Amino acid sequence: MMTILHRPNHSENSSGRVRLAMKLAVRQVIPAICAALILLEFFSANLRDECERRADSSALHNQCVFRADARHFFRPLLETIMDFPSYLVRRHCLTKTEYAKISWRSIKSKGSATNKQTDFLEPSLEQVSPENLGSIRPYPFGDVLANSEFLSKVLRRARVSSFEALIDSWHQWHVDHIQPISDFCLSPLGDRSFGQKLWNCELEKRLCAVWVAEHIVQNWDHVIIPEGTSTFWVALAALALRSDLLLITSNGGVVRELHENPELRKRANSVTVIGGEIDVEVGGNGRGFVGDATQEGYDAAITRKPGATVVVSSVNGLLPEDGPYAPCPVSGMTRYSLLRKALESNVRRLVLVADHSKMRPSMQKDYGDAIFSDKREWRAILKNHLDRLVIVVAPPESVRYNPAIMSIRPKSRVIRGNEYPPSVVEYLTVAARFDDLCSTNDGQSRFIEVGMLAETRDMVTV
Repeated sequence: MMTILHRPNHSENSSGRVRLAMKLAVRQVIPAICAALILLEFFSANLRDECERRADSSALHNQCVFRADARHFFRPLLETIMDFPSYLVRRHCLTKTEYAKISWRSIKSKGSATNKQTDFLEPSLEQVSPENLGSIRPYPFGDVLANSEFLSKVLRRARVSSFEALIDSWHQWHVDHIQPISDFCLSPLGDRSFGQKLWNCELEKRLCAVWVAEHIVQNWDHVIIPEGTSTFWVALAALALRSDLLLITSNGGVVRELHENPELRKRANSVTVIGGEIDVEVGGNGRGFVGDATQEGYDAAITRKPGATVVVSSVNGLLPEDGPYAPCPVSGMTRYSLLRKALESNVRRLVLVADHSKMRPSMQKDYGDAIFSDKREWRAILKNHLDRLVIVVAPPESVRYNPAIMSIRPKSRVIRGNEYPPSVVEYLTVAARFDDLCSTNDGQSRFIEVGMLAETRDMVTV
């Protein structure tokens, strides 16, 4: 008998093993990979949220210490405006698709049928007759979001339990980042617009404001904030960085912020609003109150017991021989009265705040009216009251971020006109003169240039 041995077909065995491996991959490996991807996405989202949370919590500290270059912590204008929808999108609480849908729903018609599911109409203006255009009005974005199907997702992403807590986090963001929550108009009054002046040299004004809040204002101080954009920023910074302040103000922008942002209002122990004439009616541009009634209010606030401890004043211009300028005579008289009363009383510090654009002699005609009609009076103040007067300014960017310049006292710098633009040369010349006028007997200076913190601290102790 012949036995025939069957030789296995290796190609068949190989293909069988491949099919078996593929089945195993489909049944086990691929689901495992999907699960891993889901977990990776989950942890990545949580890690991103945690990084953002830590970044936000440390942002204010970073702003205060300035580090080596404050530009890292004071963002440009487009990076700091944060209305409620932008806040939610940039914090990854709301997707762009969800944002678009909610924005579209924010138009509701009172005269047409509405969508039964959302109670909001998504109309086309082409379908609305001209006489009915008035019946279409926008609904606040937050109101639409609060009644939408997206709210639960937004709350989960924001890690808050309620819509009210979400609003509170938005309010707190503006406090932490020293930013106004109100939308100040930029155009109606042209060059006199408060909004335009508020954002002009905004970075410089915020640098000065934070310095004043850190080094001048103390907890429980009674702080006077008159009209003006520089004082507006000082108020935001002081309320953010100090606690239990007693704020006395005639600054309409500050009053509006206190109304619009409850978290900012909580930072103050009390707020006293000083009334008077609306400054724009008499030629001013500080969005506040001036005149006799304002002067009387500040006089009472300074002389009462306990009275004001810190007075901060904006300037339209600031020149060594003339002193501070005001936008109009009525504003000038109000500021003059405030400064004189502060010097005659027990006010601990009188602070003048200016950015470099206010310190150019060639622009003097645009500064308005000098507060001191007698220049000898201004010189006497510099001579006799440097124990309480402090001038805080922000130099041009090419100066304040140059360690070689900022490490030298302004009066000791060598100015070569061919190295800088004319505007910078003007500033350096004026700064040198101010530094000389504000030098004290102990070698310090009451003229403060806010740049890199180390050099600033070495120059002066207040």
